[in-house]
Amino acid sequence: MNQFNDAIKHYINEDMSDTDKILIRRQSKHLGKKDLDSINSLDIKRYVNRIHKHNKSSTIKRDLNIIKAVLNHACDLGLMVKIPKIIMPKVDDARDRHLLPHEKKQYLNELQGDEIGILSFILYTGCRSGEARQLKAHNLFHDHFIIETSHKGRYGRKNKRVVNIPKKLQAILSTVKLNTSGYVFVHRDKSSHRYIGKPFSAKWLRNHNKRVCNVIGIKDYTVHDHRHTYGTELKRLGVGETTIADLMGHSNLDMVRRYTKLSRKDHQVIVDKLSCSTIKLTSSFHDPFI
Repeated sequence: MNQFNDAIKHYINEDMSDTDKILIRRQSKHLGKKDLDSINSLDIKRYVNRIHKHNKSSTIKRDLNIIKAVLNHACDLGLMVKIPKIIMPKVDDARDRHLLPHEKKQYLNELQGDEIGILSFILYTGCRSGEARQLKAHNLFHDHFIIETSHKGRYGRKNKRVVNIPKKLQAILSTVKLNTSGYVFVHRDKSSHRYIGKPFSAKWLRNHNKRVCNVIGIKDYTVHDHRHTYGTELKRLGVGETTIADLMGHSNLDMVRRYTKLSRKDHQVIVDKLSCSTIKLTSSFHDPFI
């Protein structure tokens, strides 16, 4: 009988964020020895009650999404027959997960040194931070780059995704000296001392993103939220959901809707436009509020 740990071994990869790896370790500890075909919704509910007593509903949902992905992948590989129903919590995520155009401009203008290349790259392409940190020079071209995931498909092939590079980012990358081999984004600032030539860590990205956000006055905005900014900008341009899914590397439209959700700030901008428009009233119509 295959256990949950067997499913994790087939699912986990080096491109995952540190947060996802922590959640998977917890899953392995509490669900790892469960037989895949015997796992049910009650087991998962007990796991949530034990682990997430004081966590936000958004954290619980992220954990459950990973469990769903692990089980779906195990089902595709034939390790289990049926996936149990997983009930998602209601998420009241009031924070804004993307930047408005003027905030994006402020963010880009504040970048300096080693921050310029990699943070601009993530913001303009919507790729995951791990994909940017692990990007190799031989996969980067003038107008596109190739992402190779460590997940192997049903037929033993590595998954590849081609991502186009916008012209503004092409101009930025033209100033970055690339190595003929190895990683694209590495420490070049002399202040990094022994880290020169080595790829950036997730912690380094978090700290420098936090520095920029503090300067321009944006609170609770993470590096991963750059993907939300990218997806929301595509939605503002009127791009279809299937095209957004292809550009962002999503396999289903539910994930697209999560990353393209307009925020309270967008709603305010839209509503403010009403005050700028002139409403022409006919002589037969009288509005009591005017």
